[in-house]
Amino acid sequence: MIKHYLKNAIKSFSRNKFVTFINIFGISFTLFVMTLIFAFVDLEWGTDNPNEHKYDIVKLSQMEMFAYQYDTIYQIDSASINDTWVYDTLDYETIKGDGISNSASNLSYFTIKKYLSNLTEIKTKSFYRSNVSNIFLSSGKLSVSTNYTNQHYWDIYPYELKAGRFFNDSDVTNKESVAVITEKLAQEYFGNKNALNQTMLMNNQKWTVIGVVKNPREYQYDCFIPFTHVPDSELNSESPLGYFKLVFLTNGNQQIKRLKSELASIASTIEPYDKYTHFSFYPQTFSEKYATELMGVDASSSEEALQKMKFRLSLFSLFFILLPVLNLLNINLTRLVERKSEIGIRKAFGANSRHVFFQFLFENLLLSALAGITAIVLSYFAIRMLNQSEILGDALVLNWAII
Repeated sequence: MIKHYLKNAIKSFSRNKFVTFINIFGISFTLFVMTLIFAFVDLEWGTDNPNEHKYDIVKLSQMEMFAYQYDTIYQIDSASINDTWVYDTLDYETIKGDGISNSASNLSYFTIKKYLSNLTEIKTKSFYRSNVSNIFLSSGKLSVSTNYTNQHYWDIYPYELKAGRFFNDSDVTNKESVAVITEKLAQEYFGNKNALNQTMLMNNQKWTVIGVVKNPREYQYDCFIPFTHVPDSELNSESPLGYFKLVFLTNGNQQIKRLKSELASIASTIEPYDKYTHFSFYPQTFSEKYATELMGVDASSSEEALQKMKFRLSLFSLFFILLPVLNLLNINLTRLVERKSEIGIRKAFGANSRHVFFQFLFENLLLSALAGITAIVLSYFAIRMLNQSEILGDALVLNWAII
């Protein structure tokens, strides 16, 4: 029976080659675009090493402080006594006017140490300060994305060690000149030599490489250094704002909600600084941070931006799925009308509706299979070209689950 269906399908396809081409092109192009889209989605939203805890992490990258102007309103009673007006103050009220100024930035080490060291609604926390350092080699200048952090960073982002170890509490406390670097930086700086325990000159200082980690797909930093190497002027500053960001590892959504409430409560206890009297923290989950960047709003509107992003993506997905479905439906109806006489003849010679149904179903499956293979081949070469161009750092992969 399958052989009979196959022969009829080949005859049907060859009878109208243009319609067959349109069918295969329409399906394969849709699958090709969806495969590429999900390759990007997988890159952005995937949980590959070291982002295994991505959706349990809350980042606190921004803090805002406000200064307000206060006005006093008096209620005065007056009376005329002996042709003289006498005034008696009955009551007065001090109200907070509009904010006269505000300032927003990353957090200072002072704020982290004084107000955020004893949080209860987390599993663990870390903080970091990023910077770009220049290394001068005989082959030219090398720009290195550097992360100054503490030993707990590895608990939140479990990078895969290829050699050596991560720096620990002792390295941080004693301000050891040690560094953990990626395979990419090891190759660029040391070539084919073993980088472990070698010395690297960066920022006019020598660093001993104690660990080499696997290059992550979602690339961020090349080099990790104990945060105690940050200038003392930053570490000792008593300004609420600075250059540090915090990351919290939680047990999921419920703890994330409680953590946000705890941070809001702590913000209300921060002591006035200069003319600033009110403070706000803007913690964000990965999804919220992505939404604010995509929607072009600031961190204070994270939850609202996430809801808008979900709604718009749902509409886009619905449209994108319905479009090829309606297209295929229309083509099938057209083919049925065109082959009405063929169906009548087959039924006259004993074919029943079930046989006709399975014939059309088989043709659709065959078309989809051909289009699917075409889409996979196109996607493979498109992703390979994108990776070779290094626009995305050799990071895209085919997602076979989506295919």
